[in-house]
Amino acid sequence: MFKTKIYIFLTFFLTNNFLYGQVGIVDSSSQYFTVFTFDSGATSSYGLLINGKPDGYWMTFYENRNLKSEGNRVNFKLDSTWYFYNENQQLIKTIDYKEDLKNGLTVTYDSIFVISEEYFVDNIKQGINYTFYPNSFKTIKSKIDYINGKEDGYAYYFGKDERVISITEYNKGFIVSKQEINRYNRENKKQGIWKDFYPNWKVKTERTYRNDLLNGYLKYYSIDGQLTKAELYVDGVLQKEEENSVNFQIIPTYNKIGNIIKETTYNTLGEKDGIEKIFSYSGNAIKSVIYKNNQRLLEGGIIDTKGRKQLNWKEFYNNQSIKSEGSYFNNKKIDNWIFYYENGQAEQIGKYNKNGQPIGNWVWYYENGDTLRFEQFRRGIEDGSLIEKTDSGNVISKGVYLDGFKEGEWIYELNDHIEKGLYSYGDKTGEWKHFNKNGNLIFKGNYIQDRPDGKHKWWYSNGKLKEEGSYDYGQKNGTWKKYDINGILKISINYKDGKEYKINGKKIKFNKKKK
Repeated sequence: MFKTKIYIFLTFFLTNNFLYGQVGIVDSSSQYFTVFTFDSGATSSYGLLINGKPDGYWMTFYENRNLKSEGNRVNFKLDSTWYFYNENQQLIKTIDYKEDLKNGLTVTYDSIFVISEEYFVDNIKQGINYTFYPNSFKTIKSKIDYINGKEDGYAYYFGKDERVISITEYNKGFIVSKQEINRYNRENKKQGIWKDFYPNWKVKTERTYRNDLLNGYLKYYSIDGQLTKAELYVDGVLQKEEENSVNFQIIPTYNKIGNIIKETTYNTLGEKDGIEKIFSYSGNAIKSVIYKNNQRLLEGGIIDTKGRKQLNWKEFYNNQSIKSEGSYFNNKKIDNWIFYYENGQAEQIGKYNKNGQPIGNWVWYYENGDTLRFEQFRRGIEDGSLIEKTDSGNVISKGVYLDGFKEGEWIYELNDHIEKGLYSYGDKTGEWKHFNKNGNLIFKGNYIQDRPDGKHKWWYSNGKLKEEGSYDYGQKNGTWKKYDINGILKISINYKDGKEYKINGKKIKFNKKKK
């Protein structure tokens, strides 16, 4: 609670200590000028108070005298841009107002960086809204279109390297469809569908990768969305047009009564090169095999008249040992799949939904058959428990995912220590601790949004303090101390805004550059 005092005149002291650094100007000479204070006597806010209502330019403060907010009112209503600060007087938000309602841009900051830009019309979110990755110069995290306060149209989500990684279509706030694109697998190889876009967000190119190699058609589109060109790739090799049409011949094989039982594609060298289809007595395709220069690449399942994989399929290594097996529906993996090492041992086992997205429990194995990792998915996104083990069975990571983000308590067992702590939406949060193999505490520190914050301490294995100091949202601040293995202080360094300014109590002198 704070007391209220009304001043007709503002003293020289107030003018020089409280108006410093403001964006606008408070008319301190007005008879309506009013100052509110905390119980401590520190100013909490001031501006014009007319008939008991604030008007004109107003400023509010924290009890530590740092500016909290400032902005203008017209006819007692919020107007123009208002500025909001944290207790360290760092800008955290700006909001455009008109007649007491949000109208225009609302910008949220993380230290000096913008983390979101939202657009409002009469307090309702409209148009394209952006979020940005923390601690970056406007690296886009998401781009979402709003109509009347609800997501409507296409929303684009981006990786930290600025590639689009997901597209979600909304209709009045409800998800219509979602597609993950431009993804890497766990071996950091391109996998699945990749797309590039024009500035108007029409697709420019679309292609499919399997383990970093182009497989399928590379499609080119005009800026108005028309398909202009398509090139076929198999295992990263462009299949020239003449090789796919003029120089290829499909030869049927018939049974004794004249029904077709097989169609085989040959190149000019007489080699099987392309799709070979096997038909049932009634004329239905029951099996398909793909060849490249007489080398069988895949077998099992059906390729329909549109060239789409259907039903049960098997994929093989070059030595003809089985690589994977499962079912397709319209070229998408569905239901249960097993992937193998070349020695025949299962590498991973899991399930896909009707949209070709991993779902449910997935298990990865080492070549010796021991479990490597257990993970759960929902609609292609990590969601649920994860346990990862060494080949000797020791747990090396354990935790829970929620909608693709690490959430709650996680444990990591690294080469020489164990880490324990909490995540919130994929960011480290709260207290984290590290222990050595003997269970002794060797580190303790707090995190906010993945940044170290507050007191951090490290210990030697003998329990003696090794180092201690404080962070302020990712930056070292205050006194940091380092000790030798016997606990004797070796060095003391003072930081301000992440920069050293004292070592062992002595100020650091910086040589000024000569002009």
